[in-house]
Amino acid sequence: IEIKALLGDLHKELEEVSHTCDRLRFEISTAEGQVQERQGAFDAALGKLNESDAQIAALTEQLAVSGQNIKSATAEVERLSQAIAAASAAKSRD
Repeated sequence: IEIKALLGDLHKELEEVSHTCDRLRFEISTAEGQVQERQGAFDAALGKLNESDAQIAALTEQLAVSGQNIKSATAEVERLSQAIAAASAAKSRD
């Protein structure tokens, strides 16, 4: 009788553990799906970030080139201003 009762208790405990395992498998499967979904969103955001970084780098390069062009143009204006001043002085002397 005690063995039958023990077997009955063990059978109930086995069913509970089996049910718990099934529930945990379902929760793990759900969590894995969420991880994959979030990984996809992360990958997409990372791709956009990389594109943005590339655009910023291109703009930075363009700004550097523009800055150099401004310096060159300013130097050319100064040179031409000096040439005009020298020509005006020569004209006045002549």
